[in-house]
Amino acid sequence: LYLDVVDSTVITACNTAPVLLEGEEATDTTISGNSISLRSSCADRNGEAAEDIYRIDVATPSYVTVFVQAAPTADIAVSLRADCLSNESELPKACSDGGLVGASETVNGLVEPGSYFIVVQGADTMKGGSYTVSWNAEDVLCTAADNTCVDADTASVCRANGTGFDTNECGASGCYALRGVCNRPPGDVCTEAP
Repeated sequence: LYLDVVDSTVITACNTAPVLLEGEEATDTTISGNSISLRSSCADRNGEAAEDIYRIDVATPSYVTVFVQAAPTADIAVSLRADCLSNESELPKACSDGGLVGASETVNGLVEPGSYFIVVQGADTMKGGSYTVSWNAEDVLCTAADNTCVDADTASVCRANGTGFDTNECGASGCYALRGVCNRPPGDVCTEAP
């Protein structure tokens, strides 16, 4: 059994989160954030920094990228989550805090159709400030199951983010027709990392 306990300001902020359209920019400051208490995996782990929350709506399976540019005096973190009220719904590896003043932060993730939430916050209670946030989406076109051998020495392999195919020249090892990938050369005991 798991229970997320959130402050009433978070409930209000989630229920009234402004919708950020794809390609649209929003400029604001976390100093007057619309809630306090959300935690992220890369910053403000205690949920004490003010945050701004934006809702994005995704119509098709997509690879979503969120961009945040901090003002020259701001230190900002950004995360992307599936459920606004749940600290545990942050998408895998979708939290960024470079720890630098004035830096840009980028997160991305593969998502199904639905609503998702961008959380922009100070890296901790003593950080934050002004920023500009935007996002875009690329349609997911393929999975590893769509890999094919173009010919005996060439594989057409779906990119990890699913947004298209890359052509891999297999050389002397050839293309493995059952998986649509290049055969590993003899003696290669390494496996592909996820």
